Amino acid sequence: MIDYNPAPDHPAHAGDPQALRQMAEAMTRGGEPLTPAQITAMSSTEVLQVLHELQVHQIELELQNEELRQAHEQLEVSRSRYFDLYHLAPVGYCTISGQGLILTANLTASTLLGQPQSELAKKPINRFILAQDQDAYYLQRKQLLETGEPQACDLQMVRHDSTSFWAHLQSTIQPNGSAESEILCVLIDISERKQAEELLAMEQDLLSTLVDLLPTMVFVKDCDSRFLLANAACAHYMGVSSPEELLGKTDADFYPSESSTKFLRDELNVLQGIPLLNSEQRREFPDGSWKVLLTSKVPKLDSEGNITGVVGTSFDITERVKNQQLLAWEKSALELIVSSESLSEVLDQVMLGLEAHAPGAICSVLLLDDDGVHLRHGAAPSLPEAYNAAINGVTIGAAVGSCGTAAFENRRVVVNDIASDPLWADYRDLALEHGLRACWSTPIHCLEGKVLGTFAIYYREPRRPTAAEIDLTERAVHVVQLAIDRVRSSEELRKFSAKLEQRVEQRTADLQTVNASLNDFKAALDEHALVSVTDAEGIITYANAKFCGISKYLRSELIGNDHRIGNSGYHPKAFFQDLWETIISGQVWKGEIRNRAKDGSFYWVDTTVVPFLDPDGKPLQFMSIHADITRRKNAQDDLLLSKARMGIATEAADMGVWEWDIKSGMVTWDERMFEIFGQSVTPDGATTYENWQNLVLPEDLAENEERLQRTIATCGRDQREFRVVRPSDGAVRVIHAAEVVIPGPDGKAARMVGINRDITKRWRNEQKITKLNANLESRAAELQTINKELESFSYSISHDLRAPLRAITGFARMVLEEHSEQLNTEGQRMLGVVQSEARRMGHLIDDLLTFSRLGRQSIEICKIDMESMAREVFDELAARAPERKLQLNLHALPPAHGTDSMIRQVWINLISNALKFTRKRETGEVEIGSQKGQDGEVIYYVNDNGAGFDMGYYEKLFGVFQRLHSQQEFSGIGVGLALVQRVVQRHGGRVWAESEVDHGATFFFHFRK
Repeated sequence: MIDYNPAPDHPAHAGDPQALRQMAEAMTRGGEPLTPAQITAMSSTEVLQVLHELQVHQIELELQNEELRQAHEQLEVSRSRYFDLYHLAPVGYCTISGQGLILTANLTASTLLGQPQSELAKKPINRFILAQDQDAYYLQRKQLLETGEPQACDLQMVRHDSTSFWAHLQSTIQPNGSAESEILCVLIDISERKQAEELLAMEQDLLSTLVDLLPTMVFVKDCDSRFLLANAACAHYMGVSSPEELLGKTDADFYPSESSTKFLRDELNVLQGIPLLNSEQRREFPDGSWKVLLTSKVPKLDSEGNITGVVGTSFDITERVKNQQLLAWEKSALELIVSSESLSEVLDQVMLGLEAHAPGAICSVLLLDDDGVHLRHGAAPSLPEAYNAAINGVTIGAAVGSCGTAAFENRRVVVNDIASDPLWADYRDLALEHGLRACWSTPIHCLEGKVLGTFAIYYREPRRPTAAEIDLTERAVHVVQLAIDRVRSSEELRKFSAKLEQRVEQRTADLQTVNASLNDFKAALDEHALVSVTDAEGIITYANAKFCGISKYLRSELIGNDHRIGNSGYHPKAFFQDLWETIISGQVWKGEIRNRAKDGSFYWVDTTVVPFLDPDGKPLQFMSIHADITRRKNAQDDLLLSKARMGIATEAADMGVWEWDIKSGMVTWDERMFEIFGQSVTPDGATTYENWQNLVLPEDLAENEERLQRTIATCGRDQREFRVVRPSDGAVRVIHAAEVVIPGPDGKAARMVGINRDITKRWRNEQKITKLNANLESRAAELQTINKELESFSYSISHDLRAPLRAITGFARMVLEEHSEQLNTEGQRMLGVVQSEARRMGHLIDDLLTFSRLGRQSIEICKIDMESMAREVFDELAARAPERKLQLNLHALPPAHGTDSMIRQVWINLISNALKFTRKRETGEVEIGSQKGQDGEVIYYVNDNGAGFDMGYYEKLFGVFQRLHSQQEFSGIGVGLALVQRVVQRHGGRVWAESEVDHGATFFFHFRK
């Protein structure tokens, strides 16, 4: 607008609207009003127009006022919102001055720090930061002021009530128009996150330890079949000292080409989504030994379900396979013993079979003559004929090789090296000439305990038997014993039959036919059954060989006794009372009896007792016919035990068991199956296939039915996972299923048996673990960044603090050297103190850097001569104080394993402490020794006769800068024992001390066993 002030006597231009509007605006702004003369000079139209312009301008002013009022209201609303956002924000805000004083703080910051906002003003922010994190705060502040870039760090803060919490501190520069900028800090309470991180780390360590403790080999590989992870069992099997040595390598680095190619082919299938389950894999070793692993490999999936590698387990089943082979050998040997009449043929085949089972072994059997003095060739198909001929007929004795000595002394004789053993003095050249270096011989006994001969195993190299080989020898001896006993029993039976025939021929013609029939009956009975005969009083008058064999009594020991000689105490008295009453009445008794053999073992017999009556119907004698049913009874007991164990196992494993008759369609569940699927138990456990279909989620049903049909078609086995909806609570549960098909006589699937287990909790935990692993990887990256910052900080300390110290020391020395005449004695003393304290500061920096580096220095394990190291350290330290009288009592110290430089630092710090605190003694006495701990670990100790300390201040003993004596009394900076503790802890050990004031101190430490 333009002010309009016409001359008092000069009216506005008639008809000029612009001029009239300017006049109206000037009047409303407080200008000079129109004089009566000016109004008179205006026409009525001009007056009306001026009034109109005045009204229009008034309206415009009111509109402007309304806009200003609305803007003011919006400003008030914004100010209220700013108050809510600032003071009620979920994080703390505070403004810090250049001197580190709190200027302002919101309500959240006030709550976190535990003081009202009004009391926080002008308080130093470092009052609320724990002492150990002050350096981290000042480093952040320094970087912020130097770079101007926002900074962040995690540190521990303390509230007004002295409780602490973890906080994430973010700082930015906030210009305020003055020369000194303010700092805006954001405080976030991260205590829960820190606790979660510590808990997760503990859980990860526990999981890693458990996996390493498993006897089963566990490993993870990438898509190129390189090891990403392996446990200790896997490393041991692959022949390396630690799992880390496997990382990045493949099976080709450890197996022959043929085996590694097969393993790679299997893993390629797994990477295509085809798991390998319970596959037996055999590995041959250069020394001829072998092992068999039961291996399973499944795809490793990422969070999106993509295959990123292979997860596998392997379990060593070598012993099981060897036992199966040994059982097969025993079975074939026993079948051969039963089917063949030739002892030499049987023994030759048994020896060859045993040699096939034990590579490198050469087996031999020598039989003892009837004179009990000479050993004759029995079987040795793999020994040189010349050697067999040379030892055939050898006389047994106390030093007649392994076999002659074993037969003579009736004990096992093990010769590990024929070339040096005195038992082979007379036969050494013969054995070495034929390449024989080791011989283990065991006597063979008959059922009566008499020596029948010897069984021996030769090797062409010196060798000591293992426990498994000794067990193999015992089993072989038992088989050979059975073979010899059977042949000799047959010979005895033939001799007995011949004698019986001679007696029968002497009988009268009337009894000839009856006696012949009786002889045949008895021979058949003796051949196939256990027979005993008692008189009317129950006294044994006859027992056949089989009865003697099973009872392990000689026939002479049985005859004249009654059957109570074998009473096991298993049956009650009423049992035998019923037996006796039955046979006394002339009736046949049948039943099963458990007896005790002579050696204390038990056996079961199916017994039939037949009474033979006189013409008056009274018993003359009783014949007992027994059948050995020990195996059957043991099998029944084993079956009952197996069923009980299976029930306990399924209950402990929280598994349900089901069976499906494929032909009839009948499905049977146990009680746990109904619990898992949330249904009521039926009386007989019956359910239907359709019931299971209705419970499975539709999206899982098709795949699972397809796999079931494929398993049925192949008569195989499978493992699956699917989800179900339980009718009882509507919950969705994840089920792990495993099943196997049992074929019928026609080879087609007849039944399917399986188990189900609710793995919902495990599945959810796996999901959580996956998330936690991702968080751990992120945290690891943050820790790596922090470590780099710590290294930079260490370098800064080393470089930036040493320069001023060198300047202080140098200038003080120059003043003393050049101006000492101008200084009085006190001035010279004070400059000496400056130099001494500067040197002490240098030592403090060195110790701090050493303490910091110990946390990052790698552990390089080697064997350390602790006794020599302790003596060297003492001699070096004692040489620095030639004026003192020192005495060392060094006991013999066992070696330790650790990093040489670190362990030396432990000895230096502990022995220098002992020398320092014995300074006021006429003779400083130091004792160094070791002792055994409760867990068998070696505990080293350093004892002195110095000043000692009050155990009430023990908690401060190993802290950095913690001292229990004044600087004037004993010099030091309080870092030495902290260094000792860090080194010992890094080696998995512990350090502690015991002391009494003015009675010396003893420091103990040990490392990981």
